[in-house]
Amino acid sequence: MDWQQSFKKCALRARKSKGFLPLILLSAVLFDIYVVTSTVSPTLPSQKNPIVFYSNQKNTNLKQLYISAIKRAKKSFYIKTYGISDPAIIKTLRTRTQNGAQGTVLYDASASTALNRYNHPNLICAPQKSRGLMHQKIVMLDEQTTLLGSTNLTTQSLRMHANLTIGLFSPTLASFLLNPPSNRCDFTLNTQKATLHLLPSKDALAELLTLLNRAQSTIYVAMFTFTHPELIAALISAKQRGVTVKIALDRSSSYGASKKALASMKEHGIPVKVNRGAELLHHKWALIDHKILAIGSANWTKAAFKKNEDCLLLLYDLNKQQQHFLNTLWKTLEYEAQES
Repeated sequence: MDWQQSFKKCALRARKSKGFLPLILLSAVLFDIYVVTSTVSPTLPSQKNPIVFYSNQKNTNLKQLYISAIKRAKKSFYIKTYGISDPAIIKTLRTRTQNGAQGTVLYDASASTALNRYNHPNLICAPQKSRGLMHQKIVMLDEQTTLLGSTNLTTQSLRMHANLTIGLFSPTLASFLLNPPSNRCDFTLNTQKATLHLLPSKDALAELLTLLNRAQSTIYVAMFTFTHPELIAALISAKQRGVTVKIALDRSSSYGASKKALASMKEHGIPVKVNRGAELLHHKWALIDHKILAIGSANWTKAAFKKNEDCLLLLYDLNKQQQHFLNTLWKTLEYEAQES
């Protein structure tokens, strides 16, 4: 859409005509401009604004986000992801490295295109082996900006499935990801404290359980697969001590792997909603007391914490804008779901 040309035509009609029609047409064009600028060119995190949330349920074009991010890499990009097969993403990777950027792409061979056939001096692509799945979903740019969350770089995940990605501007985190000295990175974004756990990790599970056990008012969990007995028990315990606990699960998972967890939570009075459509509810996040966000690539399963290469980010002291984003995303999840 050539919105500038459309705007000029609409404005000309408004000058020549009388009544409400020109105003309606002008409003429609302005809305188109808003949609284009807000979904096609997502804002990346910066030193001034180091934390940005992105979700296709909040009108973010996730495919365009990742394409734009890779294009904007000035020197290098580092990608570690479970699934990468979208043709436009792959084309962007190749074009950017052909134009001088250094790129590394690590992926799980069971869920991705064989990218190692594209290797050349500026681009290294390699399948990764682990005890479980190589399940991380991390894109890091110029050793300072990191995108992570539940989004795989596949066409279906980018276009159809419900996902949440968080963008972080942190050279400290980026340096850690390039050469992790341990499974834990503590860092600060302006005044907000954050911790990234690389899984498998007993410490990550213990810290997540501590946060759930300390919850005082609310716990919202949006999860694709939920089977971990200790996490289920923590939510039931929170419900019993008066915390408002709400769960959103993927419909297909609720009939399969998460069926036992769903039944247990419903038995203890925890409301569980599942998505209505065929697309996956692929989220992997929890909001605790509207102040703490737990987000990453990890489903709440034993495999995620014991075997898979996953990640879990804990972000503290959420500000009002971040709380608003997550609360409205939760309302969207509830609106698009049904009681299980």
